[in-house]
Amino acid sequence: MALWDKVRELEGNSLRQIQSLYGPNFPIQFRHYFASLIESQAWERIDPDNVQGDEEAHAKYILDLFLSEINKECDCLTEGKDFLQRLHLSEIASHFKHVYGSAPLELVRIVKKILAIESRLVQQDGNKMESFNAANALHAKNSLRINQELDQLITKTRDAEQELRNLQSEQEYFVIKYQDNARVLNELQHYQQRPQTDPGRNQMEQSLIRKSQEFDKLLRTGKQKILQMRMALGSHHQDLLVRLSHLQKEILNDQLSKWKRSQALAYNGALQRDNDNLDQLQHWCERLAEIVWQSRQQIKRLQLQRAQLPFHASARDVLSEQDTTITDLLLELIASAFVIEKQPPQVLKTQTRFGATVRLLIGGKLNVHMNPPTVKASIISEAQAKTLNSDQRRSVSEVSGEILNPESVMEYHAQSGILSVNFRNMSLRRIKRADKRGAECVTEEKFTILFQASFSLGHDIGVEVRVSILMTSPMKSLMLLV
Repeated sequence: MALWDKVRELEGNSLRQIQSLYGPNFPIQFRHYFASLIESQAWERIDPDNVQGDEEAHAKYILDLFLSEINKECDCLTEGKDFLQRLHLSEIASHFKHVYGSAPLELVRIVKKILAIESRLVQQDGNKMESFNAANALHAKNSLRINQELDQLITKTRDAEQELRNLQSEQEYFVIKYQDNARVLNELQHYQQRPQTDPGRNQMEQSLIRKSQEFDKLLRTGKQKILQMRMALGSHHQDLLVRLSHLQKEILNDQLSKWKRSQALAYNGALQRDNDNLDQLQHWCERLAEIVWQSRQQIKRLQLQRAQLPFHASARDVLSEQDTTITDLLLELIASAFVIEKQPPQVLKTQTRFGATVRLLIGGKLNVHMNPPTVKASIISEAQAKTLNSDQRRSVSEVSGEILNPESVMEYHAQSGILSVNFRNMSLRRIKRADKRGAECVTEEKFTILFQASFSLGHDIGVEVRVSILMTSPMKSLMLLV
């Protein structure tokens, strides 16, 4: 591909640099229409600073060639047609004669400089594209691996569900046999209370004793089998929790954090890459939510089964530890999945309307959308934001200003699976400033807009989530014009 063809594909700052190279002494129109002629010259053989060799004659030859080709092009343009182009080409030829007729080496100097800069920018763009393609390939590879690991965890969850059902059946069978044994013992006690002279007592007593011994053996075997099944299921859940914890950490701390950084860069004018896809992240969070919730329900049911038959293989309460771990994972997932999809403007003015969109990336999972929570926005100081970020359990004790229309209910869009709230008509009514400086209208104090909501999961989990307009740092500061 010709150099000029590659140059025409440049964008952004590179293209602006290309445009700045051209001017009246070497118009970009000439570069465009005569690109092949320009690039076919042996520029590397001419040193514009060498005035003693045959460089000047070579440069004069190139100038005459340019003028000749311009004239040929003008002759090809029929009378009345492309009049403006023919006129413009004639002006370029006249200007070249005037500027370079007595100094053809200056033409060489300018063209060599332009071609060198073009080549460098094209090379840089190629390196960026290679880097971009490599990043896309790495992202695609990571996405495939994450999807495969999620599939494996879902399979393990289903396997654990089947093991739990088998355990439930085994316990129910144990309870039935236990009750049968209790009935036999009760009947045995009844016969043992009969007189010794009763002719049928001895025979029936011996028969019931044998049945009771068989039941005892069966119950001991059943108890051992139940304990083994509980241990196997506990090991299954432990392995699942370890893998789930690692994968959730990668999705939330790596992938979601990358999206937030990319969002921050895009907010400051950079292009957000296609692979920084919030919908992909929601898909992963939804699958994580399914795995975590099903695993937690399984552990709860296993605790209930253990309470129904309270015998344990060891003194250590592994099941309670797993319950705590899976609940922590669930709360961490929900807290991290509460994100600002569309940020408020970085500079806020009082009495000026602004908007924001907050999204919960678990979508329609966990039934949160059945009773969608209300999200409230408030403005707090930078110091408060740092305190809240370091201690998620701390509540907001004081706000630093007043926002009009600060509350809105999240809406679930069934077709897209998005659970979000769009604040359209917020406005900053007033702001509390630590240093009131009279007539000064601009304050350099930094503030943070905090979005928070609370809701319940099931019957035993109360969730409070909050997020501030943070990007690459714990807090995103606002410049407030009041």
